[in-house]
Amino acid sequence: MLSLLKLEGKVNSLSYWKNSFLHQLNCSLSGGSNNVIFSNNKVKKQFNNKRIIIPSFYNNNYHRNFHTQLFRYNSINNNNNINNNKNDINSTLPPLKSDEEFSKLSNLFQNIQFSFSSSSLPFLLSVYETAMKVLSNPNPEEKIKLTREFQSLENQSNNNNNNNCEMSFTSLEELFNYFNKNFTDKDYMPARPELPILEEDMKKIPVNYKQAGVSLPVMLLHNLAHIELNAIDLSWHTCLMSLHYFIKDNNQNIKQNNNNTTITLDLIDFVKDFISVAKDEARHFNDLNLRLKELSSFYGKIPSHKSIWSLANKTQYHLIERIIIGNLVLEGRGLDSTDRLVSKMIGSGDMKSSKLVQGICKEEENHVRIGMKWFRNLSNFVIENNNLNKLGNGDNTTTTLQKEYFQQVTLKYYGPLPAPINYKARESATMERDWYEEISRVSLNAK
Repeated sequence: MLSLLKLEGKVNSLSYWKNSFLHQLNCSLSGGSNNVIFSNNKVKKQFNNKRIIIPSFYNNNYHRNFHTQLFRYNSINNNNNINNNKNDINSTLPPLKSDEEFSKLSNLFQNIQFSFSSSSLPFLLSVYETAMKVLSNPNPEEKIKLTREFQSLENQSNNNNNNNCEMSFTSLEELFNYFNKNFTDKDYMPARPELPILEEDMKKIPVNYKQAGVSLPVMLLHNLAHIELNAIDLSWHTCLMSLHYFIKDNNQNIKQNNNNTTITLDLIDFVKDFISVAKDEARHFNDLNLRLKELSSFYGKIPSHKSIWSLANKTQYHLIERIIIGNLVLEGRGLDSTDRLVSKMIGSGDMKSSKLVQGICKEEENHVRIGMKWFRNLSNFVIENNNLNKLGNGDNTTTTLQKEYFQQVTLKYYGPLPAPINYKARESATMERDWYEEISRVSLNAK
């Protein structure tokens, strides 16, 4: 890879490449002496009087994979300083831990345990069975129907009674074994309709509406519908992931912290939250698909990607990391795209679609809020159970550990977060600004 780069001026050694360029490239460059210039399909970055030409293959289609590989070099020098304005994003990304260090941190945050009362077992069995039915059904309309029917039955059940779903499982152990056999695998993906065609190679996916042979609103609505359909499955799959953890009756799963208050993880509360997310996503997909039909199109017309489930599979055995990637990173990026999507819709003259998209994006804030709730709940449980909060000054230590873990998981599986960032929406969703701001970067798009 190094041979593809041309180094000019004072940049003439491999040592400088590792210690300066890699570090600078993985910093969130903003203002100051860091100028971005586009010429002849090459990006020229100039900082500290040292010019580097980034190759043309570092473009929008490949920037994340290329960036992630570069970021994993252990030789990143965190002592390089860039003079930024006070309001600029922190220019130094937290160092990515080695695989061994990350594994230790990840294993520590696996030590969670849910609780539930015995009387709620029938309800839980129906939740998990419905999740499996949704994931196994390739028809989007059936996925929506199953989600909606379960929600109405669950609301009628009143206090977690049997929702009258036909059961095929009699115990959580039986269901857990079936889940592990049929819904977990490095290449697992929920059942999908014949259309759209799902491409492994991102080059085969149209990058604009002209290539797709549709209007701009149809292209944007189709892309969003694809995300929402995946989000339905992702929410149900996250519910199923709670089967990975030891589950006991409420009376057996109580821990007293230093303030003599009870710390528990309520499994019923957990699955209800993620079912509510699935319900929202199902309604969103349905609304988008109806709008596509009004525009003489349909979901499935444009080839799409598998990237959401590629990320999901990396976290399928770790509930906290799934919540970080699914609800805090991917849903968080959805919040960041709101203004851009709405402005494009308005620019195309499609006011009806713009209002629809704006409403959907607004509701996504609650999905991030639910993600933050359960990230805090689950990580607090781990920190308290392992007395990690005694390593420093109480809550400050807890917050610091949560922040570090969030950042490490994000960097390992997704990479630094690109601009723009919707600070207002993220704040509304209770996301801590320094958590994501410190691992963000300026987008390498032409200005």
